[in-house]
Amino acid sequence: MILPVLLTEGMRRGRLGIQRVVELTSANAARLFGLYPRKGALEVGSDADLVIVDLDREVKVDLRTLNSVVDFSPYEGWVARGWADTTIAGGQVVYEKGEVVAERPRGRYLARGG
Repeated sequence: MILPVLLTEGMRRGRLGIQRVVELTSANAARLFGLYPRKGALEVGSDADLVIVDLDREVKVDLRTLNSVVDFSPYEGWVARGWADTTIAGGQVVYEKGEVVAERPRGRYLARGG
């Protein structure tokens, strides 16, 4: 939920620019976990992971559509403007328009600095 929160409450309200949202959700997170620039960057040698966001899409948060193991969300009923449309991992589309489209799980452990 951090991306929709940052887009709605940060960018849409003029508190953050889109570049800062990108830094907070990708580059800074990758640095924090010792994975930059393999993760969190779009450059030669990086993993080609990215999210395409529809900045105009409004979504009313509904617990039934969140992939969560808990039975509540403080965001239940909140309307977010700006939502992930497509996720590409390792150059392959894995999520599109609300559906996981990857044929099989692709995750693997990455050691810090690796």
